[in-house]
Amino acid sequence: DLYRTLVAARFDGQFVVQEFVRGDDSCMRSVTAYVDTEGTVSLTCTARVLLQEHEPSTLGIPCAMITEPDPEILDHAERFLRSLDYRGFANFDVKRDSVTGKVSFLELNPRIGRNHFYVQGAGVNPMTYLVEDVVEHRPLPPRTADRKALYTVVPRRLLQRYLGAAERAEVDELYRRGAVVNPLLNPRDRHPLRVVRQRMTMRRYVTSFARHYPRTTENGF
Repeated sequence: DLYRTLVAARFDGQFVVQEFVRGDDSCMRSVTAYVDTEGTVSLTCTARVLLQEHEPSTLGIPCAMITEPDPEILDHAERFLRSLDYRGFANFDVKRDSVTGKVSFLELNPRIGRNHFYVQGAGVNPMTYLVEDVVEHRPLPPRTADRKALYTVVPRRLLQRYLGAAERAEVDELYRRGAVVNPLLNPRDRHPLRVVRQRMTMRRYVTSFARHYPRTTENGF
């Protein structure tokens, strides 16, 4: 239908048809990597997305993830970076088809991601690798951040509403263990105005999801 509409409108530009990768938000994966000045992929970390933002202006940005190594995805990412003679931070968006299990790399951002704090949750401060390499001129040995943790910027009850039974139990266990990181909640910043803004942000998330993504769908749309 879209193609016929474009033809009728005499659209004469290029038209790209892409394969549709099936699955909801939980099929997404995030990869953060750092390639040092010697060309070594010295830091890697993967996270399994639980929920993405659905407000139009921030659509597709993960707002809840569980960090866990994914050897298959990491192998692809590292070989790709080495083939490019790449340097610096890289952030991949990856999706695993919910039916076939096939992995598709959707994009490579030549920078660290907005939600890279999940690497901190996995046990490594990524800035350490940058400073030791570029400032101190002593690159650190390769490492995969592998501590399991929940990264989230949304209220716990809101997140649980979009999870299956197994994922809810997993999230509850991580909360019980204290293995949860939220970059919006800094225990050292308890200024009253800051606390009010944090609560307002949490409330906005509830309102936004109610409006733009009231329930989980098979394809995340």
